[in-house]
Amino acid sequence: MESLQYEADPATLKKVEDQTTQYVATLKATPAAQMESKKDQAKYINEAFNLLTKAKAIPADFAPKTDLLKIIKAQGWDKR
Repeated sequence: MESLQYEADPATLKKVEDQTTQYVATLKATPAAQMESKKDQAKYINEAFNLLTKAKAIPADFAPKTDLLKIIKAQGWDKR
């Protein structure tokens, strides 16, 4: 995922999209009792998305990014 920050590559972008879409789907299917254990990883991936958006490597409306942010907000993980 980080390589997108340095050089645009459609094949890598597609791979990142596929993998992160799968991650978000898995996260959505995680039982509520186990969600807290996913917090740090979800926030880390969200931060990576933010960096890639800032570098214009992915669009602001990148579907896995927006879906992950919805989960983070629903869980209250966006609060400091």
